[in-house]
Parts: sequence; structure tokens; C-alpha cells
Amino acid sequence: MKIFSAKPCILHFKCIKCNSIIDIDNKSLELDYLKLNSKIEKENNLIVSDADIMLIGLCNKCREDENAKTN
Repeated sequence: MKIFSAKPCILHFKCIKCNSIIDIDNKSLELDYLKLNSKIEKENNLIVSDADIMLIGLCNKCREDENAKTN
């Protein structure tokens, strides 16, 4: 997810079962990121130039496989 400021944010998801990595590009998250970024900078007297966020869990396919095993 590239932000329209000089502070890009890269958002990824990694599946704990199949180890696939999915890049997440969601325009609705941009405003939330900008607000969070601004808050972190102000509260900690920092300048954030980049962010790389990795979410970890089960991808859709592995989640469906897990649900099929339990049903």
C-alpha cells in the first residue's frame, strides 16, 4: 500500500500453514495509516519514513481446509 505522502506503508499477510505471502493493497486503510503515523510521530518525537507491516494468520484456502477437517 503506497501512501500519497512521502511515507509509504507496505502491508503483507503471511499464512502460518502454507507460508504464502499476500500483498495487501486497500485504499480504505490509507487514512488509518496516516492517522497512526502522525500520532506515533507526535507522541514519540519521531519522523517515520517507511513502514513494513506483516500480518500473520491463516489464508483463505488454509482456513477453508481447516474448517473442512472439523466438519
